[in-house]
Amino acid sequence: MLDVWKRFVRAGLRDQEILDLHDYLDFHRSRISIFQSLVTEIAEGRYSPSKSLPVRVEKKYGVTRTVVIPAPEDAVVLQCIVEALYPAAREKQPSQNAFFSRSHGFRAPEVRFLPDYIWFRRWAQFSRIRVGIVSAHKYVCVTDIANYFDKH
Repeated sequence: MLDVWKRFVRAGLRDQEILDLHDYLDFHRSRISIFQSLVTEIAEGRYSPSKSLPVRVEKKYGVTRTVVIPAPEDAVVLQCIVEALYPAAREKQPSQNAFFSRSHGFRAPEVRFLPDYIWFRRWAQFSRIRVGIVSAHKYVCVTDIANYFDKH
């Protein structure tokens, strides 16, 4: 937890749209005892995430998006889960473009379309590839959490 706080969470919370007045200094100074309590709560099955703070943030042209600011404790627990799952997920990815993690770096995939590219003419080819992927694996996971927090 200390490593995750230092490498990912502290800086991530500082980069949020809504800032903590003292950059989570109260949490930072008490982190050792907080982490000890968290470990105990998790081990005993008593851990429950705190209520998050939903905030409407403006995008372009007056459109807004709900961004949820987690409590520092919850951000640390979530990042610890990510760190535990990341190596296995990365190892099992079917292509270099199949897995994305902002906290572990990101290289934008190269996508090139020929001038005569017409999507509906390529649909059959895409569909065959998609069926091949689904048929070759026991599980296929497709996720998009873009609107998850707008509803919860």
